[in-house]
Amino acid sequence: MKGITIDKGFLTPSFDPEITQYSVTLPCNEGKEFSISAVKEDARAQIKINEEEKASGEAKTVDLERGNNEIQIVITAEDGTTKVYTINVTSSDYDGGSGTQDDPYIIACAESFYNIRYATDQYFIQVADIDLDAYNWSPITRFDGEYNGQGFEIQNFTMNTSSLKKAGAFIDNYGTIENILFTNVNVHTYRYYGTAYLSQQAQLLNSISPSTQEPLPH
Repeated sequence: MKGITIDKGFLTPSFDPEITQYSVTLPCNEGKEFSISAVKEDARAQIKINEEEKASGEAKTVDLERGNNEIQIVITAEDGTTKVYTINVTSSDYDGGSGTQDDPYIIACAESFYNIRYATDQYFIQVADIDLDAYNWSPITRFDGEYNGQGFEIQNFTMNTSSLKKAGAFIDNYGTIENILFTNVNVHTYRYYGTAYLSQQAQLLNSISPSTQEPLPH
């Protein structure tokens, strides 16, 4: 095979026809579709990508799921011998970083903000305004990490629930949330509401929530 072409990210390692295992890591904001094509060396060989036959250089679009996605390219020579190339594409929960104090997870889109719930004891930093208009929010519970919004906005925060007594972006916050601005907040819930609920150890610093927040009738 001459090469593998992808529409986003980088092959690791760089393509070599003798190397059959590759990885690609995509940040959360790269989307959920991934296109890949293979260019064959021998015009008589056959290419299949995830069992679908493709012409040389013809792309296949793969719908990515959260976490690891395995893509196989099978090259079948005229004599029937095959060679399999495996590309493991990881769709990251965040937009960069590793979750440590020195290298916090980067939050740049609605999905990565939602995914905070999968690593609630880690460090996060927001690098752009985020629009949650498409979400009816499900709270992030038991937050023990540190979140620095750097003054960016969380826009169009909406939560409607009749089953939860507490409603907000964070519930039972034991960590630190700072420098975050919630705008156009609309929360309707059974009893208690707010953008964050604090334990005695928690901190909510420089964070503002202009909002409409109402208890539902009960």
